[in-house]
Amino acid sequence: MTEAEKIHRKFKMDPYFYSQTLLKIKDKQGNLTQLRYNSPQKKLERIYRDLVWKHNKPVRLIVLKARQQGVSTWTQSHMFHGIVNFPNTHALTIAHDDDSTTNLFRMSQLFYDELPKAIEFPDGSAIAIKPDKKHSNRYELSFKDNRSQLRIQTAGSKTAGRSQTLRYLHCSEVAFWPNPEETMGGLMQALADTPGTFAVIESTANGVGGYFYNMWQAAKAGKNEWVPVFIAWFESPEYTKPFESEEQKQAFIATMDNEEKLLQKEYNLTLEQLNWRRWTIENKCNGDVEYFRQEYPANDAEAFLVSGRPFFNRDILIDVSKTVRPGVRGNLEWANKAKTSVKFVLDRNGYVEFWKAPDEKKGCYAIGADVAEGLKDGDYSAAEVIDRDTGEQVAEWHGHIDPDLFGEELVKLAVFYNRAWLGIEANNHGLTTIKSAVRLKYNRLYQRQTDFDKRHEEQTKRIGWKTTSVTRPLMLDDLAKAIREKSIKINSGRLIGECLSFVRNKKGKPEAEHGCHDDTVMAAGIALQVHKTCPMSRPISRQEVRRRMERREQLIQPSVSSITGY
Repeated sequence: MTEAEKIHRKFKMDPYFYSQTLLKIKDKQGNLTQLRYNSPQKKLERIYRDLVWKHNKPVRLIVLKARQQGVSTWTQSHMFHGIVNFPNTHALTIAHDDDSTTNLFRMSQLFYDELPKAIEFPDGSAIAIKPDKKHSNRYELSFKDNRSQLRIQTAGSKTAGRSQTLRYLHCSEVAFWPNPEETMGGLMQALADTPGTFAVIESTANGVGGYFYNMWQAAKAGKNEWVPVFIAWFESPEYTKPFESEEQKQAFIATMDNEEKLLQKEYNLTLEQLNWRRWTIENKCNGDVEYFRQEYPANDAEAFLVSGRPFFNRDILIDVSKTVRPGVRGNLEWANKAKTSVKFVLDRNGYVEFWKAPDEKKGCYAIGADVAEGLKDGDYSAAEVIDRDTGEQVAEWHGHIDPDLFGEELVKLAVFYNRAWLGIEANNHGLTTIKSAVRLKYNRLYQRQTDFDKRHEEQTKRIGWKTTSVTRPLMLDDLAKAIREKSIKINSGRLIGECLSFVRNKKGKPEAEHGCHDDTVMAAGIALQVHKTCPMSRPISRQEVRRRMERREQLIQPSVSSITGY
């Protein structure tokens, strides 16, 4: 094999070697330079190689990033490599606005314009590098010989990706697309599902909720095939600012606030990186540190900060989110016909996520449940299980289900957690759920007070938590206090996400941000109310059960009067 043949094969099979050898870009100063991947781009390249070379899987990446990290450049270089080196290859890029569409196409056009016609080697061999164009305009670059093409479109087109089979797909700034569900639905139908295909969905964040946020959360939870990749601001070597003197450096150290010290410790940041951060907050973010967190996040929780006034303590939630871990997923099934015992069955798509199994000897638990209508596209039904001794969230039930079936699921959950006290929202469809639990003769159901304004609260036989204009603020304030004082330990990323998107509206009323859910928030709030008011019922041993039965029998034995003999 000649030297030319070896290099030609390497160009075709190795996109990294191809791009770093042949492709040129314009830097931020407008100078033409050889493409050299930066740290975030190398991170993406490692993930790409792992998927393709090690596992032979289709490339499906969803990338949450800070500003100007080079994700689009990396993606376009791979797509350009594909249409040059493989025949009949269709690549499509969708950007969020016309300016971005134009800029992305100019990048690919520059790749082509700066390609050498051919490369000659000392042994006299040569390889052709630059294919002949069929045509090139503002929206399409296609080649004559291999019949491959790259098209660029702006989001919002209802025909995007239709009537063709795509091998490469780049969706840029998806969080800012109009009607992303409709557009992405058509694109996913056009994208082949075979190894060798390549798709990247990338965006900076645009608040909590919406298509990109939901897709990111699903990817993190392993509910879809997309690999979540977060790129923090400090991963870019450009985001650093040297000090002008040693005196300036020492003055910076003397004025570091707690957040800067925490960032330095947690992410091993240099003083120069923190200096860039402080300069950027003052000069590019109008002194607004929360705006900086959204544009240049250190983690994905910061990235999805919302614009409204947060109801819960955002800093604490972001701090807690760093320790969130996925639980064990599954479903609960009755273990006997009498429906007195429950077993757990592993299922990655199950309704229930567990972080801690019940302590069968002494565990005491409270459950709060928020009931939805059960429609596939509507709100979710949700339940939160709290360990009453530690305040830790140990399980979460979440999904679409009919209200009556949800009642049985809740009873199974309560039985599994040592016959926990169960509080079910009594509003609307919650009455159906409560009746279902009552039919199963479950007797540890929360009974609400008659009037929270009375000096002495009275217990009644009204089963379930009733959310009203009086009880709702009480419940939410108690949950906010528990989060602020860290008396509740949250393990669920979903619950943290809903808390972050729970804001005060223009009238000051706490509610979920537009397009977001609050099902787990309400369930957690109800669980805390159950904990506050219901007895601490713990498991009892068989010996204690027998002792109580004997004592009961003694109490019901007839007594004989020593005087009358009766």
